[in-house]
Amino acid sequence: MEWEFVNLGASVITAEHRQLYHDMWAMLASMPNLRHLKIAVVAYECPNLAPSDLQEVWLGPPKQVGKMDVFDVLVPQSYATYLRVDEGSNFTLGTFPDIITEVSCFGSSANV
Repeated sequence: MEWEFVNLGASVITAEHRQLYHDMWAMLASMPNLRHLKIAVVAYECPNLAPSDLQEVWLGPPKQVGKMDVFDVLVPQSYATYLRVDEGSNFTLGTFPDIITEVSCFGSSANV
């Protein structure tokens, strides 16, 4: 099963995108036999100013899921500095390399 959420790393996270993300976690929480879960919250590299509610939006919903044998939430490295997992949490926080966006800037010499 695959879910895609657009703009969870945007400077403003809309209520609609937040609700879709919460709904996914609610569905996972309703699966009593789920024992192993590894989820990657994918986003392009973190903007210079992370959304103020990033901790609540990204890591609040996994708290609804009960204890499991394996429960890992993976985030891009640039976001990890803004996130922390409470002691005794039901999941661990891991990282993966950022998805870097390339921006090409061409001056007037590019036309030569």
